[in-house]
Amino acid sequence: MGMTGTGKSSFIKLLTGNENITIGSTIDPETSDISSYQSSQDGFDVALVDTPGFDDNRPDMTDSKLLKDVTDFLMKWYDTKTVNGLIYFHRINDIRFGATATRNIRMFSRLCGPRAMKNVVIITTRWDETNHQVAEKTEKELMNSHFKELIANGATLLRHYNTIVSAQRVIRTILSFPPMADIKIVTEIKSGRSLSETEAGQELGSQLAALQAQHEKQMAELRDEYKQARKARDKEQQEELKKMREELQNRIDKRRLWCHMPHKQQK
Repeated sequence: MGMTGTGKSSFIKLLTGNENITIGSTIDPETSDISSYQSSQDGFDVALVDTPGFDDNRPDMTDSKLLKDVTDFLMKWYDTKTVNGLIYFHRINDIRFGATATRNIRMFSRLCGPRAMKNVVIITTRWDETNHQVAEKTEKELMNSHFKELIANGATLLRHYNTIVSAQRVIRTILSFPPMADIKIVTEIKSGRSLSETEAGQELGSQLAALQAQHEKQMAELRDEYKQARKARDKEQQEELKKMREELQNRIDKRRLWCHMPHKQQK
């Protein structure tokens, strides 16, 4: 898991040699759904599961839908299989740890729960594209800030140099872990909670409510600017503001809270 463009699909392609895996070179996400790929490592059969990020900008993929899809996948997976580890991807060359990155890692943390962190590997990517001293400084900062809680609960931090050697090191680390007990969100759903009642669902609800309040404030400001443009008979500005309002309304609609919909374990 991790933000769009952090190298999830590239990592899987490197390990599997599957040329059909599309790797995005832009901000448009290439991982259109949750997908599982087969690989092998040291005599073990390994299933690698690729997920979109909680910043997917496609109109049909909201954060709420992604949370539901991930939960559904995990519930079905745990019916017949086990999970040895979870990988969280982050670009080491990101200049700052912005709001989107914060939302992603908070969602990941709430979805997994603290007890699952001993089976989590955080891998920082793009080391092959970054000045080593700068990357090491960023790594230390992350260890003492955004990754601190995860590491304190047992998560392992590894570097990925976009090589098969560093990718295999990640898999070997995960294979050394004992199989995970249920991930927190799976445990919560099995106990009878709805998706919105889980910690991840509550976190998402808070995030969406904050974003909606921000968007509605921006919408009110645009309405005022539009009125001023009409008074001034500025047709060009009116058209520009109208377009901005439509785009903002689309973002508001995409962020509508849908997380209240029941999602309980099927009996």
